[in-house]
Amino acid sequence: MWTGQEAVLKQRYDTQLRYYKDTLEQLTGLEVAETYIYSFSLNKAIRLF
Repeated sequence: MWTGQEAVLKQRYDTQLRYYKDTLEQLTGLEVAETYIYSFSLNKAIRLF
């Protein structure tokens, strides 16, 4: 039923979350190890990078 939905969400939010990741790393001096989004419709966390 949800075939391809993860890929669509990854593509849709990749750039935005990369900006958040880069900004957080610059502000804190710490490395962000992993980035996830949560899909309520899929009821799961999806790892972006």
